[in-house]
Amino acid sequence: MPDAPESLVLRLLQDMRAEMTEMRAGIDRLNAAFETQRDEHDAGVGRALRASGQGVVVGALVRRVEWLEREVEALKHPAGP
Repeated sequence: MPDAPESLVLRLLQDMRAEMTEMRAGIDRLNAAFETQRDEHDAGVGRALRASGQGVVVGALVRRVEWLEREVEALKHPAGP
């Protein structure tokens, strides 16, 4: 006797849920790998900058860019009178 349409739909939904769970796990693994690579890259750049003595200069530039970004945001969203 064939399955009722409701049970077929339920089985399809369960299969889809299982596939989505697998996809999420895959995305989580990719994100973790990306984070690890980024952290390793950032650490390598930091070591190279410290070794060359340029870390202070780059740090100052980063702070300046962050300040400029805040200024731009303030101009985009001015405070009321």
